[in-house]
Amino acid sequence: MSGVFPEDVVWFALNEGRPLTEFAGIWTEFKGDRGAPFFFVSGFGSGAYSATLVAPEVPEVDQPMPDNPRWFAPPDYGMANYIDLFTPRQIVAMTTLSDLAIAARAKVLADAREHWSGACADDTRPLADGGFGPTAYSDAISVLLSVVLARMALYGSSLCKWLVKDNAMASAIPQKALEMNYDYVEGNPLEKSSSGIVTCSEAVASCLEQLSPVAAGRVECHDVQQNPFSHDAIIATDPPYLDNVGYADLSDYFYLWHRRTLRSVLPDLFRRVVSRASVRRGA
Repeated sequence: MSGVFPEDVVWFALNEGRPLTEFAGIWTEFKGDRGAPFFFVSGFGSGAYSATLVAPEVPEVDQPMPDNPRWFAPPDYGMANYIDLFTPRQIVAMTTLSDLAIAARAKVLADAREHWSGACADDTRPLADGGFGPTAYSDAISVLLSVVLARMALYGSSLCKWLVKDNAMASAIPQKALEMNYDYVEGNPLEKSSSGIVTCSEAVASCLEQLSPVAAGRVECHDVQQNPFSHDAIIATDPPYLDNVGYADLSDYFYLWHRRTLRSVLPDLFRRVVSRASVRRGA
């Protein structure tokens, strides 16, 4: 958990490119009833905390946020790019798991080719081309792993607060906006926490268990004024209407991590650096 600095100090330091992180304490869990789970750590300042780890460069995620304080508050405090929302330790965890998801695709494909039985064994088409064989299967596994990674990003950035009443972490987008946060909580991605890989995998799996697909689906990006839909198509929209929520802009928080992991799996869907509506209109 981070400490709290005055707002003017935070604004000045971040705009000068100087990170501010003060280690405040550790929250853990005991089995049984062995006392309080929070430990306050004094005398352990930001220097000792932040100087031990250097984050790798992640050009896919190092992209600017929109200049729109209505939905994006961090840029007003010097956190101009999405990568600035993640601590060095979080970036290391996310890039490592993204690399593992990419590597898992090759491993799944090799195993599928060796042990595939039944129909479509000779179908070499990828998932993006409507395949049903080993290649498409390995692509699908990659997509699911990327969804887990996106869930980890939702609970694995410096925008995640601690909900004292609920004794739990809040997500990075609790109010359909990226709000500035001055004291954040950082979960262990390898343990039982909201940002942990096991917890996030179980959350994604529980959603998949409720799905009952009756037909094949396809996702495409199009300008609504130049779409290929037929005149008798049914268009279903999800409220709120107009620009009450910047769904397209906010989706880049996840799109950038998806693109890093799935660019070779779904090249057409992730062909653009960002997914924002303004970019699509200019494409």
